[in-house]
Amino acid sequence: MARKAAVACGAVTKHSLVMRGWPTEVLCVGQGLQEAPQHLVLFIPGNPGVASYYRRTMEHLYNLLGGSHSVWTVSHAAHCVNLPSLWPGYQHVYSLEDQIQHKITFLETHIPCWHQANTPYECCIDATKELLNARVVQNMLWMAKDELDKVVDLDVDVVRRYRDKLVLYYGASDAWCPVQYWEGVRERVPEVEAVLCEDGTQHAFVLRHAEPVAEKLAHWMGS
Repeated sequence: MARKAAVACGAVTKHSLVMRGWPTEVLCVGQGLQEAPQHLVLFIPGNPGVASYYRRTMEHLYNLLGGSHSVWTVSHAAHCVNLPSLWPGYQHVYSLEDQIQHKITFLETHIPCWHQANTPYECCIDATKELLNARVVQNMLWMAKDELDKVVDLDVDVVRRYRDKLVLYYGASDAWCPVQYWEGVRERVPEVEAVLCEDGTQHAFVLRHAEPVAEKLAHWMGS
């Protein structure tokens, strides 16, 4: 069972959970975890997986969609400093596979029908404070190493299988995902919608480009 506590945070509700002993944070705009949104946008973050980085994007997307969709972000396991009573003596670090299973557990627990259906923003300053925790940094670095070891090539079969449900958005100057990757997916799976950014959006879009990315998401959802 998951322990949880909710704290109102402006337009965003912050939930602290423990799933299978894994410390987790969920941010919600619109309907929250205790409700059953008919329409939901779920953000699964990159690395670091601190949910608060996505707060501004969430709020803007919610407004662009006229409140028709609730918007949630689920942190990575142990990429948060909530529930401090859990942390003393806590040493475990989570691999990429652990984080994938963590998201599956979240979906199965909280979304039962999921298979059917120029200075940084202030919220980013608050989110970055969470990176000052040694155990959060430990989990972030371990996940990064695990990703580099295991994610070595494009899974063409998966992209082709879900091509009608995907929009792949690539940065034009992104060292983590260079233009060659965009060219490669267009060559290997030409039927998927792969878009190269023309707006100078950074890899860490949550820092300075939250609103433009939210606008693109709203457009893709409506098309």
